[in-house]
Amino acid sequence: WARALVGAAGIMAEIALAATALLIWQAVEPGLVRDLAFNVMLVAGISTVLVNGNPLLKFDGYFVLVDLIEMPNLAQRANKWWGDLVRRWLLDAPDPDARPVTPTEARVFAVYAPAAFVYRIVIMLSIAAFVIDSYFVVGAILAIWSVTQSLIVPIGKALKPLFTDPRLIEQRPRAVAMGVGLAGLLMVSLFAIPLPLRSVIEGVVWVPEEAALRAAAPGFVTTLAVASGEEVHQGALIARLENEALVASRAAQAARLRSAEQTARRAAVSERTALLAAEEVRADAERRLADLDRRIAGLDLHAGRAGRVSLPDDQDSLAQYLEQGTLLGHVLPSRPERVRAAAPQYLADLLQDRLSGASLRFVTGQVSSAEILRLAPAATRILPARALSRDAGGAISADPSDPEGLRALDGVLELDLGLPAGAAHVPFGTRVMVKLDFGAEPLGYRMVRAVRRVFLRHFGAA
Repeated sequence: WARALVGAAGIMAEIALAATALLIWQAVEPGLVRDLAFNVMLVAGISTVLVNGNPLLKFDGYFVLVDLIEMPNLAQRANKWWGDLVRRWLLDAPDPDARPVTPTEARVFAVYAPAAFVYRIVIMLSIAAFVIDSYFVVGAILAIWSVTQSLIVPIGKALKPLFTDPRLIEQRPRAVAMGVGLAGLLMVSLFAIPLPLRSVIEGVVWVPEEAALRAAAPGFVTTLAVASGEEVHQGALIARLENEALVASRAAQAARLRSAEQTARRAAVSERTALLAAEEVRADAERRLADLDRRIAGLDLHAGRAGRVSLPDDQDSLAQYLEQGTLLGHVLPSRPERVRAAAPQYLADLLQDRLSGASLRFVTGQVSSAEILRLAPAATRILPARALSRDAGGAISADPSDPEGLRALDGVLELDLGLPAGAAHVPFGTRVMVKLDFGAEPLGYRMVRAVRRVFLRHFGAA
């Protein structure tokens, strides 16, 4: 414990610096001091968690772990234990000099060596990718060096005794056969055996566009012709708005039109040039008057379809001022008809070429198949509903600068799916899990596509 405490002194010092810098960063105003505190907090905290304090790398955290579990030379012994295991099971040539290990040590060795190996590669490649953003050549060299030192060199060291150890002369043909067989089996498993390819995204029970009651022109709500919850037919009057400015503008435009018509009649018998000018004024007045008539007609909100009216409380709606396009309520159909889902942009190729079916899982637990009605041809960053954003419990990260929470950080593809008649009756706007079926594909091709997507995303190409 004393040795572990001494080894952890550097880690504790870094954590203390990061904690102090955090308090300073929270307390001071933006400026040089705050920037320095943030950098100290970031460097001391991240380096401790990922590098210095992590026992998978041979820094302070590793020696602390070795002292606590009392297993000196943990990394070397774990690697040697795996090498002895391979010699014993694959080559049938156990090392006579191998040191016996206890069951506890064997369990620790079995986990530590592969975990440290993978983590070391991930850290080196992450550093290389970070450097590539600013210095491409340096980053590429660092990545090649990392792969060489972390992967190729250890594999070469592991294979070297197979060709140089005189005790393995008789086992070399078997080792070669086993190696070729395992490599062939791995390639067949990765690139020849198709496995089901599925992807799960989220959607919402969608309200039809014609069900929305939106103000076609700005105005104050003066009349509600129906109560919330009442059944209405298509075209029924729902609410009436009032806009005195529009009415006054229409009266002025009508007077302008009458004046232009009178001027045109007088010019028809006197001067041809004045007649052309009057005709232009009259045509413009007619256009403006027609537009005002359309906007005034839009002050009456009618049901776009038959259904049940859903409005806010009367006291909240009456005398409320609505801007053009503001949503007042809905006329909901008797049952939901479709689900609108948002798929990540990286699924675009699969959606366009290989989508063969979909199924829905509701909050009630019921699962049903769904017909694919529409697939958007291009990606967008506007979410169909806020319920799909991570802030509202969904899976898609929203742009924090968007106050409405509808703008996604990455592009999404919209698709509509039809709800079967026997599907569960769920409220409009409810989140639904959508499983997309893309047929079957070997695992290796998926890995290649995933790596390609990571690189494209990292370099800003996707």
